[in-house]
Amino acid sequence: MTENRKDIIITTILLTIFAGLVFLNFISHEIYGKKAQTRIERHAALEARQQERVDARRITAEYIKLRELTRNQDTKDIIDYDEEYSGLKNEYLNSIVSISKELEEKVVNIDDIEALVKQRITAARKFEEGLENMEYIPGPLKDYHELLLSFLENDIDTWEATRSYYAGDFDGSVSDMKKLHDENSLIFSQTEELKKEIYSLYGLEDLL
Repeated sequence: MTENRKDIIITTILLTIFAGLVFLNFISHEIYGKKAQTRIERHAALEARQQERVDARRITAEYIKLRELTRNQDTKDIIDYDEEYSGLKNEYLNSIVSISKELEEKVVNIDDIEALVKQRITAARKFEEGLENMEYIPGPLKDYHELLLSFLENDIDTWEATRSYYAGDFDGSVSDMKKLHDENSLIFSQTEELKKEIYSLYGLEDLL
């Protein structure tokens, strides 16, 4: 074998080895690159999930804080409402007590009864007007306030029927009259029960 041919063979072998090394290096780089990319993607996903948890905790904390602030404001609003409402209610109840006392002690004829019934109607109308003129009704008390107005409307109708009864204009019996008053008392009880539930929910039992 000539020297020149030996050189060609050696060169070919070296080139083949070099090409193999290059290919191996390429394969190794591809494998490493994919593993590195996988690690990067996994790390990014973990960071994203961690950030989601952080955001969720922050949102929850903000919601709890907002709910607490709202509850505190509602409690304050209910107390303010109760202060104005109690003045109106006490005046209404005091009028009823006074009328009842007169009914027991001073009534001697039907005219006296009619006069007291008119006073009773006037007391209910005044209470109703006062409630309608209240400037602000707290959200938690809106249903209660509406029910209270419904009671007063029924209360007025009941006593108007009572006035008609004593005036001889009532189209019904004593039993019908009693039923009207029983229904009126039931509505009042429902009104007071709803108020008790709401006030208890906000820890305001002392105002009941």
